[in-house]
Amino acid sequence: MNRVYSAQEYQLSDAQSGIWIAQALDPASPAFNIAEYVEIRGPLRPDLFAFALRHVVNEIDALRLRISLSPEDARQSLADVSDWELPLVELSSHADPSAAADAWMREDLARPLQPNRDPLFLYALLRLGPERFFWYVRYHHLCMDGFGGALIAKRAAQIYSALAQNDVVPPSTFHSSLDLLDEEEKYRRTGFSRDRAYWLAALSARPDAVTFSGKAPAKSRTFIRHSSYSPAGLTASLVSMGKTCGASLPQVIDAVAALYLHRLSGADEVILGVPLAARVGRKMRSIPGMVSNIVPLRITFAHSGTFADLVTQVIKRKAEMMRHQRYRAQDLRRDLGLQPSDPDIYGMLVNVMSFDYDLNFAGCKATTHNLSNGPVDEFAIAVYDRQDSSDPRIDFDANPAHYTREEVAAHQQRFIALLHQLVSPELPLHAYTIMLPGELNTVVSSFNATARAVPEVTLPQLVEAQVARTPDLTSIVFGERS
Repeated sequence: MNRVYSAQEYQLSDAQSGIWIAQALDPASPAFNIAEYVEIRGPLRPDLFAFALRHVVNEIDALRLRISLSPEDARQSLADVSDWELPLVELSSHADPSAAADAWMREDLARPLQPNRDPLFLYALLRLGPERFFWYVRYHHLCMDGFGGALIAKRAAQIYSALAQNDVVPPSTFHSSLDLLDEEEKYRRTGFSRDRAYWLAALSARPDAVTFSGKAPAKSRTFIRHSSYSPAGLTASLVSMGKTCGASLPQVIDAVAALYLHRLSGADEVILGVPLAARVGRKMRSIPGMVSNIVPLRITFAHSGTFADLVTQVIKRKAEMMRHQRYRAQDLRRDLGLQPSDPDIYGMLVNVMSFDYDLNFAGCKATTHNLSNGPVDEFAIAVYDRQDSSDPRIDFDANPAHYTREEVAAHQQRFIALLHQLVSPELPLHAYTIMLPGELNTVVSSFNATARAVPEVTLPQLVEAQVARTPDLTSIVFGERS
């Protein structure tokens, strides 16, 4: 169906409805702000960049969404943004422009949005020097997910490059975000019941959520982050090892995360939360908007003797999940009898983003840095494989009510150390070392360092010495009966 859009209001999609309800339960929370910045180095022209982004904003209707409230529910419509301008923030005169830019972005990211009043996105260009810029990108999850954000970033680079080279801007190949309502209606008629049956069977007699903290996942407005990078050699090794098992890099990372959680918790069965694009078909993959979903990956260790066995199980389970990924998390929670205040059924999110993010603005090289992927109720591992020749970044995010910064950093160090051990996937699972060298030394040496000097005296001498120290106490002497 080809829609003709006007000031008409439309219902929210199922994906948007779940976020709307969660935001309405905690209006002061900025947790649904997702953000990143693109570092651009080179002779970028701010005026031309602003023109390119105005083109993007007018072209992509997900950026023009406005939310309104009715007595029954929330609705969405398209706003006129013809007067939109790109803010240019001048920071080059600061003693530390990078620190100033970081502070500026984090202040904006921490600001809670009121979706029925505020625009659902913000773009800004931060100038740190003559040839160094940060393009700051912040969306409310109601209008965009990570996959859609990547589509927009590539389109912005394409438009800017065409303008800078005096070429004709290629026509957009995107579909409207409101077309998602048609796709959703079609899904409800065709695959919804089948997917519901699959998930109810897959989660029957499920285990409780397993967490590092030992606490149930709890809603949080913010998170602690510790970032690192996977060296190119390590990533290549993991990809090569995955190929021998028939697995992709995301499947390998999922298996490592499950193993790590299993070994630290001792649980024989764990459930991971796995974000998926939930975009089935070419049309849905060409719609910038909010579509992504989080599905549970249930892993058992009862029959996994080696890491290769574990990877094989992950491959099988994820292949099943992919066929049923459009069944919304909020529908599944309702099926399981969970209330909005009840914790998630998984204790850790694992998100491997393998997007084609090789951005180039007319010769100006760009590197993308994530700032937030949305709520972190317990623990999350995010791996960014940008496919832009940069080393994959690994972020560990955690609920600050359950973890300290030192604990998050230690978890990341252990996890990366575990990745280095996976060159041989045929080892039994118990053969992989989880503790860091210092921790292992503490357990093996320090905890067992119970030796102490013993005086070379006889028992009667010890008794006599005690009597001399406490002559007024009654003593009982045991001996053989004659």
